[in-house]
Amino acid sequence: MRILFANELGGGLGHAHRLAPWVHALGERGGCPVVAVRDVAAPGPGLFRAGTRLIPAPFLLRAPLGKGMETGSYAEILLSAAGYGNPQVLARLVRAWLDLMALCETQLLVADFAPTALLAARIRGIACVHIGDGYTIAPRGAAFDPLAARDLRRIQAADRQVVATVNRVLAEYGCDAIAQVDELQAAGITILATYPELDHHHGAVRASAYAGHFSMADGLGFAWHDVPGPRVLAYLRPEVANFQAIVASLARLPGQVQLYAGGMVRDRGAMAGYGLAWHATPLPVPAALTDCDLVVCHGGHGLVCEALLAAKPLLIFPSNHEQTLTAHNVERLGAALWVHPQDNERKIARALERGWKDAGLRRQAAKFALTHSLAADTATACLADHADRIVGLVKPQEWR
Repeated sequence: MRILFANELGGGLGHAHRLAPWVHALGERGGCPVVAVRDVAAPGPGLFRAGTRLIPAPFLLRAPLGKGMETGSYAEILLSAAGYGNPQVLARLVRAWLDLMALCETQLLVADFAPTALLAARIRGIACVHIGDGYTIAPRGAAFDPLAARDLRRIQAADRQVVATVNRVLAEYGCDAIAQVDELQAAGITILATYPELDHHHGAVRASAYAGHFSMADGLGFAWHDVPGPRVLAYLRPEVANFQAIVASLARLPGQVQLYAGGMVRDRGAMAGYGLAWHATPLPVPAALTDCDLVVCHGGHGLVCEALLAAKPLLIFPSNHEQTLTAHNVERLGAALWVHPQDNERKIARALERGWKDAGLRRQAAKFALTHSLAADTATACLADHADRIVGLVKPQEWR
């Protein structure tokens, strides 16, 4: 069974890590996995099972959002980031995905924030699985925040434009038209891999049940130095505006900081365990979380879930709209602080100090972990059950 795992939008490690458990589970069930991601250098060594082919995904290279470009709804994301405002551009992206599927002889698509891959699979009649969180799998007609929701005409105009663009492309292939944007997310199986408290469409009515977070133990160990002071695990991206200020504040903490910054490495030393230690490759998060006191990150959904399930508070430095929504959600839980990108180094330092000292943050993170402990304990069995259902989407006679 030839399976294409696809990620088209989003950055960082989160989407590749969310796909990894499914690559392993379906590979164990006879699948021949090909993983198409935006950045083939992002996944750490050993993330995917042996024999997995890792290739670049087709996606729209674009400049930063221009004035008037919004991301208040799923349709606006498609317009601003995926080429859905231009039928010619979308047609070329669809053709690229169709060609990739033909080259891989794809029989099953597993998509994570890959709307154009789903569209190409619809055209080709390929069975689909849709995996995502509350941001990447949007409820019908919903907006991400009250301000966007109040601008109903804007949201409806974006929906109409996306539908019109998609239908022009579908017509080229003799396919039935769609009537609603949410039809683009249709799949044989949809896995909403998040929790109600972390849903980016907070309080929305969902057609799919919350499946929780699926992670994959990498079997790697991690040892913190046995020295006094806070233990901080940090995952950052060097390209964000306040990166230098965050790093400077981390370096002044009276303890130890283990930092992965997209492969950037500076001074490797941390004398006797104190100070800031840089890592060239992603850290084994489950092992590193065991004895840490605070997680510092930009608010990627996967890492936030891992931290909360391990009862660890967070300090979040959001760098985009999705991460800001996550930061608000975790702040609402009382398990995190978040810092505005324009805040100065003094505010960052104060937030860091409160982050590792505030017992209230730890209590609320532990409360989340306790609430979802049963789901976390049965995640492996749940993953296996979903994987068996996914295999059933492809008829045995189609296996070659």
